[in-house]
Amino acid sequence: MAFALVLAAPDPVLTLFWSGVVPLLPVLFLIHPGIWRNVCPLATLGMGPEGGRLPGDSTATACLILLLLIPLRPVVLETSALASAGLLAAAGAGALVGRRYARKGGFCNSWCPILPVERLYGQRPLMGVSNPRCPTCTVCTPRGCLDLSTDAAAAQLLGRNRHGWRWIFTPLGAFAAAFPGVVTAFFLLPEEPGAWDAYRRVLAGGGASWVLAALAVWIVRPPWRVALPTLGALAAGPYLWFALPGVVRAWGIPLDPRIAGAAGVLFVAAWWLHAWWTRSVRVPRLSGARAP
Repeated sequence: MAFALVLAAPDPVLTLFWSGVVPLLPVLFLIHPGIWRNVCPLATLGMGPEGGRLPGDSTATACLILLLLIPLRPVVLETSALASAGLLAAAGAGALVGRRYARKGGFCNSWCPILPVERLYGQRPLMGVSNPRCPTCTVCTPRGCLDLSTDAAAAQLLGRNRHGWRWIFTPLGAFAAAFPGVVTAFFLLPEEPGAWDAYRRVLAGGGASWVLAALAVWIVRPPWRVALPTLGALAAGPYLWFALPGVVRAWGIPLDPRIAGAAGVLFVAAWWLHAWWTRSVRVPRLSGARAP
């Protein structure tokens, strides 16, 4: 349906999709990533039968796909109905291929480009959400399943490195450290940037962010339960500050865009305080899931 709408009415649909809908997803992730995971059409399409499991951790693959897509948004996706429709078609094809594997193990918990953001923003959700898609656990994902436990997912993916400071070199840790710079560089791109300029700026922002975060982690040695949500907040805060004014304009909401941006920052601050307050909660050992 989304594919047809993009092609039928490209201008209003593209504006509403990229400026009015996509920026609201991080808000859902902060509340609980399961909200989106329960209603996502690609999750429905990618729910496979009782099949095999993907070997190993595919976090690096999902991060790479996301980082390849982000600079393309202002270059072509926001202005080309054909490009946006092609992206939706490719995502749908990926979900269909994922049906070769059990339940969410082939797409949602492996190479979905939104997965790293769900894991970063959803570490300490503000509320609990049930998972009707998986009434029983088949261990379709060897480790890091958000639907079992958002907090345990991060712990399992960081592995034993989380007890020191080298978790910053793991795929999830590196993504968390780089993402604040990626987000800030993305929103500071000039209007209608060229592909090379967009990739150069976004990747440079991510690299600088990772270096600064790695130095801070190495010097201060904060617990991962403090550092990871802090990095998540440093990414989510600028994202909502820049994105929510566009949401207000896209939906025609009679609200000062600056108030919307400020409300987003306050919401992220509340999420971070919640994560800090609950940081001492013990990560449960999950039944059937392989713990590191």
